[in-house]
Amino acid sequence: MEELVETPQRTRGLTWPGAFFLALLLATALADQVAPLGPPRLVGQERAREKALAGSAHFADGSLAQLAERHLRLNSRVRRRVAPYWIAFVTRYLGSATGDVVVGREGWLFLRDRAMISAAEAERSVALMGRLCLAMDRRLSGRGTRLVWIPVPRKATAAEALLPEGFSLLEDFDPSVDRMLIDGLLGDGARVVDAGRAWGELPSGASYLPLDTHWSDVGQAALAAEVARLYPAPEEARFEGFAVTRREEPARAALLDSIGIGETYPPGALFPKGQVERVILAPEDIPQAADRPWAVLAGTSFTADFDFHAHLSLATASRLGKVAMAATPFGASLAFVLAQYAGRPLPGTIFVEFPLHEMFMVGKGLQRVQLGITQVFALLPLRTAQPLEWASPPGRAAGGGSFRYPAGRILSSGDGAVALQIEIESEAPSRWELRLDGIAFTWKAAPGRSITYLPIVEGREIGRAIELVALDPPGRLAKVHMVPVLEAPAASARPWRGPERIARDDVAQLQWISRAGPGPIEIRASGRTPEGDPVEAVWSFKDVQAPGAVLGLTRFRGGFLEGVSVTGPTGEEIDVDVRIVARGD
Repeated sequence: MEELVETPQRTRGLTWPGAFFLALLLATALADQVAPLGPPRLVGQERAREKALAGSAHFADGSLAQLAERHLRLNSRVRRRVAPYWIAFVTRYLGSATGDVVVGREGWLFLRDRAMISAAEAERSVALMGRLCLAMDRRLSGRGTRLVWIPVPRKATAAEALLPEGFSLLEDFDPSVDRMLIDGLLGDGARVVDAGRAWGELPSGASYLPLDTHWSDVGQAALAAEVARLYPAPEEARFEGFAVTRREEPARAALLDSIGIGETYPPGALFPKGQVERVILAPEDIPQAADRPWAVLAGTSFTADFDFHAHLSLATASRLGKVAMAATPFGASLAFVLAQYAGRPLPGTIFVEFPLHEMFMVGKGLQRVQLGITQVFALLPLRTAQPLEWASPPGRAAGGGSFRYPAGRILSSGDGAVALQIEIESEAPSRWELRLDGIAFTWKAAPGRSITYLPIVEGREIGRAIELVALDPPGRLAKVHMVPVLEAPAASARPWRGPERIARDDVAQLQWISRAGPGPIEIRASGRTPEGDPVEAVWSFKDVQAPGAVLGLTRFRGGFLEGVSVTGPTGEEIDVDVRIVARGD
């Protein structure tokens, strides 16, 4: 006879844990709805990243669920009251945080994506950024304005000794990246303030805030002093009557918000937040565009949300203009300055502060970066444009909308020595993109006839294909005329016969006497800086279809050009005619 299995009867008491848990969930959810917390206070790139995450979240790949969880973690009052104690303990004493944050020694916090930049990735950016900076410099020099770059090294480099043990052994971390980028800009002839020199005597980490992605008052003051040493204010611009307010206040700690610990919560006391000295100028001590100060500081959140402008004004003992905005990509702050001074004379000097990690955003196809860079050149049209005599017209795709110069058709140094004059005539607004090696310019052409002058800027390989593409139907119906030009009066070229002094912004126009190509060629130029230091510049082209090349001579810094040689595919010397083209005013 089969045995009967008797199942125990459920008792009413067993339902209480479930009911209690459900009631707890409902109570906490109600508390969060009735009294939610405000969003965390984010500035600069952190705020831009939050907007980007919200704009790209999708249900299918789980990113929407991750965004909802992140929103709950940062905005739930109950979770923010309870979870910070656990997060603080795990972060401070176990060295573990969210995937975005690295926990260093002594409680320091770092953003992982800014620390993890390899040398290989930096090498791809060095040539492109140097040539892009020179192209902007070239446009402003024609208007009598000196462009000075102030790159801010990454926190992981400035506070390398405070990174977690063993972090320096990771393949994607290379502390030499910042040095490589600054040396690349200096080697190309750009005017650069070297923060490595300014911060060299400071203890590791003194230039940055422990719990934020921005710099300390010590770092700002040291870099401002270096700027003033290299670029002192003219005597007529000196000013001593500043109304300065100085006060101590807690340092920013935005990275506590990033890991789910509010700055004002008790668990935050486990971290080395510290104090900073604020230096604040009176509003009347900051000149406006109509005042035309001798110099303007353009910057990102490092300037907009901190006191670097005040430190620089005091260090130079002069009144400086200020145009700064948080969460701006590379080039955008300079575009803001140009827009503010539209229709007015530009100041004699523009200082551009930017964090070095922004350099890696250029060339990645991000539209906001491309638009900011394009706007700089759109606001600085060429005043004189001399067509390149030997350049042939571009090829046009069937059906219109695409115009292309094949590789080797336009040979230049890739630093804006040659620009493209792009004339567009259409009945409706049209969108366009100029695609070069490593970078693209994106802009919107107004209806009717418009002319845009964009520089040929190229990355590691120069002389590559150049393509102009219409991005919408009105563009595919537009009439387009594109021609390479030099920014110089027609009669500005002079023959180069041997060693001679050149101006900083002169370019060399070469034309082959004996045939060059097909195949690779190498051009070498040698000379000296004004201080007598030897300089050698080398340009290599894989393919040659053009009868000549145009090369920028900025790296000679206004010194002496003493020799030019061209070598063909088999090592043979190619006879060449060299002319020095002076820049137009």
